[in-house]
Amino acid sequence: MARIPLIEETDHPELAESIAKIKGARGGRLINIYRLMLHSPMLANAWFELNQAVRYGTEIDGQCRELAVIRVAILNDVEYVQRAHGPAVGVEVDDARGRVAGEPAGGLEAEIE
Repeated sequence: MARIPLIEETDHPELAESIAKIKGARGGRLINIYRLMLHSPMLANAWFELNQAVRYGTEIDGQCRELAVIRVAILNDVEYVQRAHGPAVGVEVDDARGRVAGEPAGGLEAEIE
């Protein structure tokens, strides 16, 4: 359960413009990250614009982008994002180790060092 209550769009008509923009880009859905961030509309709008730029304003192909999202989620221990994005690229996340299943011990950190 979220520590901060999720924004209910019907309770906040002052957010209608931001909500419509977000839902328009998300297949009509107002996902929970935005329902939390809308407590600070400036933050929610900035996050939305950044997300749109990363998703559609780069030359990174979709699979590489998804792998990057998953890797950042693993490094930040964000299980929800790992589960949401993993299936898009056929990645199974190893719960016990917080890494992509089958990845050698040390993973990307070992390769970077």
